[in-house]
Amino acid sequence: MEINMKDINSEYNNLLSRLGPAFASDPGYRNAQLYIEGLLGTAERKNGWQLAEYLGENTPYALQQFISRGVYSADELRDIERTYIVDNLGDEDGVLVVDETGFLKKGKKSCGVARQYSGTAERRAVWKIAK
Repeated sequence: MEINMKDINSEYNNLLSRLGPAFASDPGYRNAQLYIEGLLGTAERKNGWQLAEYLGENTPYALQQFISRGVYSADELRDIERTYIVDNLGDEDGVLVVDETGFLKKGKKSCGVARQYSGTAERRAVWKIAK
């Protein structure tokens, strides 16, 4: 099966356009688009400064403001995504399984690291906690 990048980009833009009504303002919606683009991008680490650099921003402040103070309807986003998933992946007998498997983190000085059970390691280990 050959993957057509034109089709992928079209579908990605279609999905993003569906999300727009859930945001209170155009700048908030634009920052959401940037944030998603950054998370899906090739930046080695997904922290604020590196995402901003990857996106061509001078500082991470706009994305940080969006994450901490963005105004949007979580319920509306959930409903939009659910509809999208059912329309594109749904099957009458289908089941969606979400796995919150974390990734192991080495080191003792990293921010957001604590000892947690990890399904990946099948034991208690130092595990990166996404915040």
